[in-house]
Amino acid sequence: MGRKKYPSDPRWSQETIREFDMLVDKVSSPNQLARIEARLAMPKFVAQHGKELCDAMFAALESPAAQVTP
Repeated sequence: MGRKKYPSDPRWSQETIREFDMLVDKVSSPNQLARIEARLAMPKFVAQHGKELCDAMFAALESPAAQVTP
């Protein structure tokens, strides 16, 4: 499996968007424990980084620029 290319933006670091992406993926995981952990962690992440930034990162992750590279 390839590695996801995270969009660059001065508002976030690669570490921040990677952490956010992992939380987003875990929220829809087939593993119930992973989903629960992500749902507990997401509000803390949003409180720490702000809803506006999280919305911007989510939009960036959904864009074609955030692609999986081989």
